[in-house]
Amino acid sequence: MSDQTNLAAILEKNEVAILTAWVQEQLTSNARQGVISEGELTEASRVFLSLSSRARSEATTTRISPAMHGNLSRSI
Repeated sequence: MSDQTNLAAILEKNEVAILTAWVQEQLTSNARQGVISEGELTEASRVFLSLSSRARSEATTTRISPAMHGNLSRSI
């Protein structure tokens, strides 16, 4: 199993826990207070993690396709 595939599997298996912890960290950050609602932050973070995991599982090299890069860029 390649490192990319292994990381994608770890992200997928632990997505809920990672998302929960990451959103909490962002919510407690002074930089995020009042900028975005918790629901919007959770959804944006979920989309980013999902696209990151998909990009890792589909990657055959260290390069990300222009289409995937566009999706990741729009999610952040």
